[in-house]
Amino acid sequence: MIRMSVESASPGPQRLRAQVAVIVGQPGIGDMVWHQPALAAIARRHGGPVCLFARPSTQAAALFEASPDVAEVVAFDRGRGAGLLPALTDLTLKLRQGRFERCYVLSQRSSLALAAAMAGVPQRLGFGGGGQRGLLNCGQGLTDDETRAVSGGPVVECHQFLVRNGLPAPEAAPALAASSAARAAVRIRFAAAPRPWIALGVSANEDDRRWIPRRFAELARRLERRCGGTVFLYGGPHHAGQIDQVLERLPERAERIVDLSRQALPFDQVMALLAESNLFIGNDSGPLNLAAALGIPAYGLFGGAAPHASLSPRIRAILPAVGEPDLESGMERLTVDHVLDCVEPALPTGAAGLDARLGFSSSL
Repeated sequence: MIRMSVESASPGPQRLRAQVAVIVGQPGIGDMVWHQPALAAIARRHGGPVCLFARPSTQAAALFEASPDVAEVVAFDRGRGAGLLPALTDLTLKLRQGRFERCYVLSQRSSLALAAAMAGVPQRLGFGGGGQRGLLNCGQGLTDDETRAVSGGPVVECHQFLVRNGLPAPEAAPALAASSAARAAVRIRFAAAPRPWIALGVSANEDDRRWIPRRFAELARRLERRCGGTVFLYGGPHHAGQIDQVLERLPERAERIVDLSRQALPFDQVMALLAESNLFIGNDSGPLNLAAALGIPAYGLFGGAAPHASLSPRIRAILPAVGEPDLESGMERLTVDHVLDCVEPALPTGAAGLDARLGFSSSL
């Protein structure tokens, strides 16, 4: 199976193996995880893997490294302002280079459909909104009224669009696998870290999705004491400040609490470390969706807002014990004791009651 991340392209004799292209316009890792069932449905319909066009920020090349449904990942930039025309030209050339028979545009953006049309893709399908209709030439899109009525975002739009065009309904739960090479690499890299491994998703791009740092610090300490393994704090380099807010609230920098924002892990190893972990607890963000797709017990903290309609059924939502989620007090009403009670069935140790034996308690 071919794995590519094309940085630039020009017309030429090279032909990518996949006959069907799929363009996903959303920028986030979580967005791309949610699209996995749609990609699988399209691959099943056409009897072979697709070529996925995705923005670099989605980390699609690593996400689908072990996927039988994606033959190639081709990176493209959205482009804005003065950069729109060069980006559109680059995407058009990449599509033309593939000489695809069919292209699915899983987005409302007319520029993506325009690139497929200028590339001469014979069969072009898309959601049909945002001025796309004149650029698409087969299949059925969504009407403007349907698009406005959709709740649940692009995941629900994808489901409606695919079913309308005779494709198998996507599975509700995304499913991914980390590569065996990346898993072997993290086993070596963290060989000295005691198991079990517990992942805490302490970062988030939106502040209203972040749990209180002192609560995460308290949770990390209690999990470390109770389970006797290693707690990994998840966040990229741009989230280092958020992780510092957790670390500075720990009385001591425990050796078994690892800050991943400064580990310089390639994303395939981030995936692998999650896949090797026993449990994930964290904010509603990309790592939560990724953990669930990788099949480990994944608990999401939903204090600020209720879980959205497209949430994977593999994600176990933790809501405030009293009252409904809300932006003003919802995260404050998610206590450490309540979170631990919720994850109790998935804790990877038989050391129940260790907190009490150590005389450790919390009112946070």
